[in-house]
Amino acid sequence: MPSKATGARVAAAIRYYEWILVCLLASAAYLNQFDRQTLSVLKTTLKTVFHYDDAGYALLVNCFLAAYTASYIFSGWIVDRFGTRKALAVFIFLWSTATVFCGFVDAFWQLALCRCLLGLFEPGLYPAMNKVAALWVPDKRRATFISLAGLGSTVAKLSYVPVIAWLTTTWSWRLSFVVPGLIGILLASFWYILYRDPELEWQPQLEALNRDGENAEKCFVWSQLWKQRALWVLGITKLVSDPVWFFLLFWLPGYLQESKGVSLSLLGRIGWIPLVVANLLGVGILYLNDNIWGRNSVINRKWLFVLTACFSPLCILIPYADSLPLTIALFIVTGTVSSVWLPCFGPLIAQLFPKGNVGAVFGIVGAFGALGAIAVNFLAGQAGSAISPKVLFLVLGMLHPIAAAVMFFILKAPAPSEEKG
Repeated sequence: MPSKATGARVAAAIRYYEWILVCLLASAAYLNQFDRQTLSVLKTTLKTVFHYDDAGYALLVNCFLAAYTASYIFSGWIVDRFGTRKALAVFIFLWSTATVFCGFVDAFWQLALCRCLLGLFEPGLYPAMNKVAALWVPDKRRATFISLAGLGSTVAKLSYVPVIAWLTTTWSWRLSFVVPGLIGILLASFWYILYRDPELEWQPQLEALNRDGENAEKCFVWSQLWKQRALWVLGITKLVSDPVWFFLLFWLPGYLQESKGVSLSLLGRIGWIPLVVANLLGVGILYLNDNIWGRNSVINRKWLFVLTACFSPLCILIPYADSLPLTIALFIVTGTVSSVWLPCFGPLIAQLFPKGNVGAVFGIVGAFGALGAIAVNFLAGQAGSAISPKVLFLVLGMLHPIAAAVMFFILKAPAPSEEKG
């Protein structure tokens, strides 16, 4: 990274370094998504190996989500306190190590413990990613930057099903955990070597690009954050809306296998389609919003939430779909709504809160989202026994409209006091 530059050279260097950051964060997002999703692809295989049912699978997912929720609250504070360079390197190393351990388990409780450890360390990626965007990227490009970095997870969705199916059928299910885990440990070292926060002499150019330097100096202390209406509105919005995305991540492969009769080999060929297409559509919509449809004001983003939420009720039709292509198309629509919503929270938080609080706020509201995912995951575990799948998809279809209403009518920007954190 260049150490000294001014004027136009600094602006050009910043743009160049943004692309380096996109590549690094996309790689981290790839492994974060891959490691998380391995369990869902191996659901049927591991049910046979460890002798558990859907309720047991839901327990494994909730072990991850419970740790994920608790860790999310503090991961953002850790990023703000120790910096993105050190914090993200440690997070990547630890979640990758937990993934490697998953490949050596011999009992259900060991697998549950390893997934719990994975949940403790994976949330750190997202506060760090949004903190990097707040530090390095102008607001007008921030949502696009985050969505591009998030394309790593899209590539993971494209590849994890066939890769895991190939590793499992050719070698062993254990390698599906060990191989990506070892790659992640290597990536942690690359991040630590290559990333730096902006140089002091770059700040004038960054502030000129961002046009939000006025918020950079005033921060809320931890106790003040919890008193801000915007924090609670964003938290409630994530609590209600995030469970849809988590459902797609953890239950979509199993739903296609068990409800639509899709084999593991066929899943490897088509299982990537819904989430990959949804992510690509989400990136396209965000690009249009950032560059064509107008300024990225808070009200602009609120309208984007409302308009995309109008398509969410189509999810209700999924149990009634009588063909596999129609089922996949409906999952694509559902996933696209989430793919637009998720990257928008980071830029919105950067607009509503001082930069020094971005990591902490993102971690707190992310914990709300994971908490909602635990509830919906429990509901999904009961589908087919205690409740009907039709009821489950009815609930999922109404979550985004409810969240959009909360966001649109209640959200207002906080005003930082002179007290600094």
